[in-house]
Amino acid sequence: MIPWAVLLTAAWVAFLLFEQRSLRRARESVPVRIMVTGTRGKSSLVRILTAGARVAEPATWGKITGDVPTLLLPGGDEVIRRRAGARLAEQGWLLRKCRRGGVRCLVVEAMTITPELMKAEARLLLPSVIALVNVRDDHQETLGDDPVLQRRAYLDSLPAQSRVVTRDSALVALLPRVEDARTPAAAEPDDALASLAPVQRELVLLADEVLAALGWSSAAALEAMVAAARPMEGRPRRVAWQQGEAVLLDAFSANDTESLAALWEGWRAALGAERRWSVVLATRADRPLRTRRFCTWIAGRDDVEAVYVTGSHRHAARALLRRSGVKVHDIHGARASLALLAGPVAAPPDMACPVLVGMGNARGLGLALRAKEAGEVA
Repeated sequence: MIPWAVLLTAAWVAFLLFEQRSLRRARESVPVRIMVTGTRGKSSLVRILTAGARVAEPATWGKITGDVPTLLLPGGDEVIRRRAGARLAEQGWLLRKCRRGGVRCLVVEAMTITPELMKAEARLLLPSVIALVNVRDDHQETLGDDPVLQRRAYLDSLPAQSRVVTRDSALVALLPRVEDARTPAAAEPDDALASLAPVQRELVLLADEVLAALGWSSAAALEAMVAAARPMEGRPRRVAWQQGEAVLLDAFSANDTESLAALWEGWRAALGAERRWSVVLATRADRPLRTRRFCTWIAGRDDVEAVYVTGSHRHAARALLRRSGVKVHDIHGARASLALLAGPVAAPPDMACPVLVGMGNARGLGLALRAKEAGEVA
């Protein structure tokens, strides 16, 4: 008689072999797999790439993890409803779903942070091309605070045979097999591309080089990507604020101070504002080092008038800011304090009404405001 332990072990091994075969068949059913990884701009790049790839291959799906996990389907977006937190198994589920849907090209955002899981995710997807947006000083809780080691963690996670494209010169210097996309395959852009904001223009240029690596770069694809990028530009929005009205600049998803600084300086140059702005700092208790970096950045500026803190790490943020002499207010429950009104504003050069810059984290207040903008919240 065979012991139960042996039977259970055999059954488990058989299940694992079946799962491995099923996953391999699902992956091979999608001939073109583009993985987007890095620190900042991944979700935006997935949307841009998906729009461009569909010009060459209509059966293209995209998936963003970002602030709201979403499938980008030809017929429209579909939010992924999770019963628990993000798990790597979701990528396997996605590949199987693509096989059932007859998908020929998949543009997928990497969803892991720890080095071991990043390697496992890359092995699971085995991408045809990897778009590496950038590696910025974020996720110190996981990757440490050494910029070189942070970049190494991303580069070391990529399969040796993969084709990697980036516009980040620091990454090219660390790993010669990474392709430098700062000289795009397509001719440097037309007026439409040149008119994009710098952040979106960089993403479109990177996307164009990724398509070139697949032989899919074209004027039509470039036009589609420019159209997809244009709505991503951070435009001022009107909000109800303290019995009046203010202008909100949404940088909630710029979760590192380098990205935030680029947005901040770009907005100040575009709006021509000479006076100081206020900040709405959204915090997370599971990102304490991020809170500290943002507080240090704010304290070192002379163009910040006041800071309003919210989120689960607001008490620590308030203490850090006050020790630095920054005027700070607690707006716990700020969903009732900020109400998005209809339509963008063409802000006058003098920016007569107060200016609020939302930063830190999108979770919570940032997503609530975006939902109001989309008409999802009454």
